[in-house]
Amino acid sequence: MRTDRLNQNSSCPSANPAASVLDCTQSSVQSLGIMPPPRLHSLPAANKIFVNREGPLRVFENAAFAIPADSARLLTFYGIGGQGKTALCRELMQKTGSDPSYRFLRRAELDLHGKPKTDPELLLVWIRNGFADAGVALPCFDLALAIVWEATRGEQPFPKLARAWLGKAKDFAGEGAAGASKFAQESLGEAVAHIPAVGFLVKKISGWVIDKAHRAYLHQTREALQELYRDGELKKPYELSELLPWMLAQDLNHHLANHREERFVLFVNEYERVFDEGSAGSLLRENPFDRHLRTLVRESNGLVAVFFSRERLPWEHDPEWAPSLQGVQHLLGGLNGRDADAFLLAIPISDATLPNAMIEGARETSVRDAAIYPLMLDLQVEHWRALAV
Repeated sequence: MRTDRLNQNSSCPSANPAASVLDCTQSSVQSLGIMPPPRLHSLPAANKIFVNREGPLRVFENAAFAIPADSARLLTFYGIGGQGKTALCRELMQKTGSDPSYRFLRRAELDLHGKPKTDPELLLVWIRNGFADAGVALPCFDLALAIVWEATRGEQPFPKLARAWLGKAKDFAGEGAAGASKFAQESLGEAVAHIPAVGFLVKKISGWVIDKAHRAYLHQTREALQELYRDGELKKPYELSELLPWMLAQDLNHHLANHREERFVLFVNEYERVFDEGSAGSLLRENPFDRHLRTLVRESNGLVAVFFSRERLPWEHDPEWAPSLQGVQHLLGGLNGRDADAFLLAIPISDATLPNAMIEGARETSVRDAAIYPLMLDLQVEHWRALAV
């Protein structure tokens, strides 16, 4: 924390020109001798709450209202830790859900904090669940996932699907795949047996059931499902896994074809965690997790994928993706003075001389009007509270 300019424009009674904000805070607290500060749990945190960022909001708005119907677009907000990327992601998710002007968007959020990055199929399940919760039917992916799972890892528990309409019979004993009674179930094999061109599936999905109310979904999948096999036989396991992001994209595209006024937005938070050593790891190293997401974006229509990351999206180093990332990777720097003032007013701090000293101590550099670290404001407030107790 810098201490060279903390007393500028402050009436804090310190004789030492290099006194820290902590010294200033302690002197002010001792002189006040009045009501205690708010309790810890009641204090907002600058890098956890959202403070107005007109620039990024405008960037997203422009991107959202320009999503093409026949392809996908990318958008990245990047910056070092503590700049409020997660808060911005959370705010955009909330805003697109509450602002009527965004009602044309079907939204999904993928927060990679604490999630494993070694299973690319789970990545697709998380994305699938987000869009399912947004009201999108995803029968092609669901059925393809069931087939792939049975063929490659049938001994493992099947992932939990939001708004599930199919599952293994043993997992839904006494209950329908979508929460209905057991009488609403029927054998998945019997349900597909009569559908042209997908009869090969009957032997591959024994022990699976579907909710009868969703049986019509199966007819939407038949053409895409033919990609799963070659010459009457299922493709190799690695080939099946590679097809899953394409299958998910087919569901999104099918929805868009029937809801032409709608578009999709996928918010991806902390994507740097996908790469070794963050995004500073080798970009040439094989990364199935990242490859699946690239395929999904490439094959989807009407989608904008918005990344929040410490680093620029490394896809820009791939000649195939570089053109799509020109001018859409935005550095999320510190707060301006107005935003910092708004945050400190929300604490609130009784001594009117302290906020200015805190803001000056949280600037990125000693340059006048330099941006302010949200994380540094957090620390300033925590120190103030500790000394004021």
